[in-house]
Order: sequence, then structure tokens, then C-alpha cells
Amino acid sequence: MAKLSKKLGKCFPKVVANYLAQAGLQAYQMAYSFLDEKGLWLTERGKDLALNVINAYYDLNAKQLAEKGEIPFIFEERENEAQNCYHGLLVGADCKLTICHVQSAGQFPRYSIFRGNYSANNIEISLFEEDEEKIDDTMAYAILTHMGYDQIMQHARIGFPLKGQRKWAGNQLNIFDRAAIVETKADESKTLPIQKPRLKELKERLGDVLK
Repeated sequence: MAKLSKKLGKCFPKVVANYLAQAGLQAYQMAYSFLDEKGLWLTERGKDLALNVINAYYDLNAKQLAEKGEIPFIFEERENEAQNCYHGLLVGADCKLTICHVQSAGQFPRYSIFRGNYSANNIEISLFEEDEEKIDDTMAYAILTHMGYDQIMQHARIGFPLKGQRKWAGNQLNIFDRAAIVETKADESKTLPIQKPRLKELKERLGDVLK
């Protein structure tokens, strides 16, 4: 039986997921560089700006990716229902996406009216095949959640929030996990022997550089 969660791979193939992860990594670097440069860490109020600055840079990086054609989305800026702030919205052929900071990996974002409205089509399907086809043709809504500490992004995931519920449709798509990267590197350093390349191999790799 097809499920809404299966659309994740279609909407966010690996190359798109990688671009969005990179946008987040850069957003954290850019945000903390800005805060350091302006000396905003010197006050508690300045520190409180950090998450807003990170989200703003994340939206900006995603906007630039869309404009360059690196990801198959159009970027729009939308005002919230209270008309007191804006959020970025990525609109693709099969789904929409917003970006949100959370306190821990896998956490569901705080409630907002606009997220609730966007998720109106995110419903669990029945056993009928015609309903499965409707899911494939429906514009779904996804949320990219990210979190970090020590001025570095640690996790980034994408998931479909179910309509009227504070839970995800199936598993989230894990697009970045710093712990997994560190663990992989540690394992590789233990198991992979370091071999010195032979002179012939060097010549084949470097060609005229050695001449």
C-alpha cells in the first residue's frame, strides 16, 4: 500500500537533500559569523537572535539554490496569519517545504496556523487504490527541521506532518547527522589500512605534473 511518506524520496531525491543539508551547514556558519562580527554575543538579547538569524540564512541559501536551478523548487516569502512575520516557502511540482528550528532531532515543530493550513492535504490513506492515486497527485507539505549546538548544525530532517496531528507521516528523511559522520570517520580510521601508492600509480594519477 502506498503511503504519504513514500513521497519523500520522490520530492527530495539524494541530490536535492544534499543541497538542502549544505544550505543548513552554511546557514549556521554565516549566522554565527554575523553575530560575532556585530558583537551580539555580549548581551542576552543579542544571543536570543541566534535562531532567527540561522533560519533567515537557511531561507536565503534555499532561495539562492532555487534561483540557480540547483533544486526543483520556486522560493516564495509568505506572511503568517497574524501578519507580524514572514517565512520562506519552497514550492515544487509535488510538494511544498518550510524550514524550522527544533530543540532536538526528530522533534515536532511548535504549532503555527500556517503550518496547519499547509498540511491540509497530508492525510493517511485508506486501502482503496483510487485513494493511493490521489495521494500521488496531491500537493503535499513537508517541514525541514534542523537543530544544532556549539555553533554547528547537528541534525537536519524532512518529514510530512499529518493533518491535524502533531506527528509525522512515517519516518522522517534524515538529510544530515553529524554524529553519524563522526562515527563513520572513526570507524574508517580503525579499519582502513594506509597504503603508500607506488610511483607508477602516482604517475598515472598525476600525469604531466610529475614531469
